[in-house]
Amino acid sequence: MIEPLPLEDAPPRQPRRRLWPKLVFALICAVLALGTFAVMRYRNAAVPEFAYREFTAPDGSCKATLIGETVEGNAQFPPGFLMLRGGMQFTATHWSTRVGSGLRWHDLDMEFGLLRSEDAIVAEVSRREKELNAKVEKEAVVRWNEFNGREVHFVEGNKRTIERYIFVNKGPRPRLYVIGIGGGGLSGESESIGKVLNSFKLN
Repeated sequence: MIEPLPLEDAPPRQPRRRLWPKLVFALICAVLALGTFAVMRYRNAAVPEFAYREFTAPDGSCKATLIGETVEGNAQFPPGFLMLRGGMQFTATHWSTRVGSGLRWHDLDMEFGLLRSEDAIVAEVSRREKELNAKVEKEAVVRWNEFNGREVHFVEGNKRTIERYIFVNKGPRPRLYVIGIGGGGLSGESESIGKVLNSFKLN
């Protein structure tokens, strides 16, 4: 028969280690890290890959990559500039970013004869500058295939808007196309600028 050890000679019981404080601490650290990452992306106008959408014009004339779901509207045109008729515009934003994008066009009235791309673009840039309540920071002449165009950077406070104007005066749909991207925290080096502006294609 085995005799039990006296109470004073029994080995001490090991205290139970509580794991939940460590788990709570790890969870808090993970949430803070995720929040910091999200804030930095928001401030730097980073666009997540899933926010990009392929957009095709309802008349099938062109397509582009925009950010978020598109909303249709009527494009405004420079008052008194009769070479540009009304057109369409499609703007897009996404809930996860401060960046918006858009595609619009103005139909060209070919009854005015040979239209100068510079005149049409200058008129629309001037109208857009007032609409955005912004200043033109810089601009450059660009060529898109055989057509003349211009890239314009507007700045208003910490908000930047970059638009590319393409003067298409040949084919079945003579138009001035404008594709753009803008938002707070957007810089000239933002990857999303090239993804949007370089995505424009005529069908």
